[in-house]
Amino acid sequence: MPLFDSAEVFLPQGKRLLITADRPNEHARYVELVEWNGHEPEVFRQLSHDRLMQGGHLHFTLGPHPGGAPSGSDEGELAAEADHPLPAAIISAPSRTFRDTLAIRFAQVLPYGEVHYRIKEGGVKQFRKAPLTLVLRQSGTVEAQVMHNGRTGPVVEARFDRVDGNRTVSLESTYAPQYAAGGDQALVDGLEGGEDFRNGVWQGFQGQDVLATVDLGSTMEINSLSIGMLQDPRSWIWFPEFVDVAWSINGRQWSSEQLMHKVSRQDETTHVLRLSSTKAKGKQARYLKVMAKNAGPCPSGHPSVGGASWIFLDEISIGTK
Repeated sequence: MPLFDSAEVFLPQGKRLLITADRPNEHARYVELVEWNGHEPEVFRQLSHDRLMQGGHLHFTLGPHPGGAPSGSDEGELAAEADHPLPAAIISAPSRTFRDTLAIRFAQVLPYGEVHYRIKEGGVKQFRKAPLTLVLRQSGTVEAQVMHNGRTGPVVEARFDRVDGNRTVSLESTYAPQYAAGGDQALVDGLEGGEDFRNGVWQGFQGQDVLATVDLGSTMEINSLSIGMLQDPRSWIWFPEFVDVAWSINGRQWSSEQLMHKVSRQDETTHVLRLSSTKAKGKQARYLKVMAKNAGPCPSGHPSVGGASWIFLDEISIGTK
């Protein structure tokens, strides 16, 4: 049973999955009818993953009693509990990365059963009853499942990583609120995005250069320095024309390098790229600057020629010794 009235899932290749629910009152706690694109599925309440990934409209009608298959009778709540598979547990947290500690919460959609959890890396290796709140202090992969009367639901997992709390970034550019990727520290949160700019990891800047300064907290030897970026012309997103990187011990005297790429603005395919510095390796630095130069408005031949283009960055990765 959906816990929301409406949700939209953005799928690859521009497809969308809309999920809606009619919930007439607070007593409507059961699914009476399921429809896919306006019709009941050919097989009662079953849809393949492939069909969902093609996009469409999944609609639930909720009511006070569970709906039965067309060819059978209503077997009631107890039968539904015994025969239906247990759903997945829910793992929720404010973010996927943290600097000190992270509070994780567990939930389930059924009024019966318990959520059990374990952590893959050390500590809790066997499933045990989940507390209301689990506090993580180290990186780890949390697994959870619902258990009831000797039955178990599917195992779900979520990865959480602790990042260097001394490392901060200050921006002189303004990211779009809908592409904030977690806020001001997103470019040093340790998360790298894939080809989908809407996955919550990419930080987007429209019609401007991107200027960011990273403070490592103390002087260190740079082992590696790279910047992740995305190009998706259909969404007005292009790689920067170039990226200037600079490093300094005191914030006054700087050494720099310009990073270039060879991807054409006319290339209509989606690309993910990491530009790496060769000159910064082995240098001592506390501060690093990154300036990504906007390549200009949408180019000639694009459906939105002249429109303000975007720069999408996911992470300024800095390895230190």
